[in-house]
Amino acid sequence: MQIRTFIVDSFTREPFRGNPAAVCLLPETIDDDTIGLIAREFGLSETAFVLGNRIRFFSPKMEIPLCGHATLAAAKVLFDGPEVTSLSLTTGSGVTIPITKSESGGIAFGFPIEELQDATIAEEALDAIGISEIRTVKRAEKTPVILVEIGECGELCRLTPEFGRLEKACVGINGIVVTAHDGDRYDYQLRYFWPWSGTNEDPVTGGVQRFVAPFWAEKLGKTKLHSYQCSPRGGEMEIQLRENQVVISGEATIVLKGNLKL
Repeated sequence: MQIRTFIVDSFTREPFRGNPAAVCLLPETIDDDTIGLIAREFGLSETAFVLGNRIRFFSPKMEIPLCGHATLAAAKVLFDGPEVTSLSLTTGSGVTIPITKSESGGIAFGFPIEELQDATIAEEALDAIGISEIRTVKRAEKTPVILVEIGECGELCRLTPEFGRLEKACVGINGIVVTAHDGDRYDYQLRYFWPWSGTNEDPVTGGVQRFVAPFWAEKLGKTKLHSYQCSPRGGEMEIQLRENQVVISGEATIVLKGNLKL
């Protein structure tokens, strides 16, 4: 079997920035063990597997219910031509994602909003991340991910977590978002650490915007937001809240095309 395969840098116009995802266009169903091996072979934060209008996301460690940058990457591949401007993909977890392409080539997709609950976080985890002072701690229970708000974007961008210590300090979660108000070029910035379920740090993360964007929308009194993820690769996205959806817009660039042979 040969599988058409792509590597796409998402949430960026430039190669080697944003968040890279692999996209595999499956000619037929393959078993989950093989899918897991392929995801580990690529070693990226996610690999998207597309068969018809179905999409599944795998990190090198596990299946991920919903992934923004891999959705954008798959859409970039599927929209590679002028004739298709809208589609919908249904995830392995049963979420149907509406996706559209603008005339300029930008891609927008909608995710359901996820509610946040008040939470706490272990001091050992904060120390492992390098956070000295926090403003807010929330938790998205379905995902499950902890959100930590801190005071300054400068501190956020300087964080150098000790991931071994961090992974041991928390149990029962998939990741930790650390975020701060910007108020200059962007509305807010964030970083996403997830050694429990993926790689140590995700470069640019669409999936967590299901709860991060509504969090900042309420604080700032806005429904249109511009965010930046200040990971070493960096990437940005436009976000709009519509009813019970977070609509995420961004760009992507294909950096590799080929065939995977099984």
